[in-house]
Amino acid sequence: MQEKTFYYTSYDEDIIQAQNQDFSLPPDYQWQRDTQSAKVKSWLVRYGIRAFSYVFCPFYLHLHRHETYKEVTSLLDRGCYLYVNHTQTVGDAAIPYYVLKKKWPAIIVSPANLSIPVIGKLIPYGGGLPIPSQLHKLRDFNQVVHQRISNNRCVVIYPEAHVWPYYTGIRPFELASFHYPAKDNAPVYCLTNTYQKRRWGKKPQITSFLDGPFFAPEGLKQKERQQVLSEQVHNCMQRRSQYSTYKYIKYQRKDQQ
Repeated sequence: MQEKTFYYTSYDEDIIQAQNQDFSLPPDYQWQRDTQSAKVKSWLVRYGIRAFSYVFCPFYLHLHRHETYKEVTSLLDRGCYLYVNHTQTVGDAAIPYYVLKKKWPAIIVSPANLSIPVIGKLIPYGGGLPIPSQLHKLRDFNQVVHQRISNNRCVVIYPEAHVWPYYTGIRPFELASFHYPAKDNAPVYCLTNTYQKRRWGKKPQITSFLDGPFFAPEGLKQKERQQVLSEQVHNCMQRRSQYSTYKYIKYQRKDQQ
């Protein structure tokens, strides 16, 4: 098999881009949709994604859940945050549904995802929370995120921010992504997807590790809590990433060609 190579200049680069990568939310965008019609659409979309994930994750992505799931999933009984390495395009929308089973995820996404034909319009009904482009809307967005936590939902965050398909390392995190648990002290978990060669077929299998909960020590300032949580999760995911033994796609810096 000829190895596929992606060339990059920095970890902030979008390897995969949406149809309209610069798409921004309209000023009057509403994250909370309480009409009866919206509730019905949300029910249909969420159950549809969950059913899709039960087929897509094990049979197409070849995802295997590590035994760490048994130790952790019973603790996911309250509002929490789940941090995941960003290494699948469609899979990163399906995996949280497959992992959480009885708990509905609320996934923080780039607004560019809303520009995807057909699927983009369904993202808000499936639990997607697009980040606002306008600074004055951040307060409303933060309130929605914390409301999901108070409703015992799991808020899913991809701290690497950019999807790099089948990347086997752990890239630097955006510290701002830990603003939420640093503020409300909700438990933090991490999901690390690792890649191994299958006996048959070109695509690797995924072994997925679930770890946590993580908390920042009491008495720290919010910025310090963010830093502590970021380091805890990053260190754990780096340790788990060592279980990746196969590079389906090679990544190389352009200045090292």
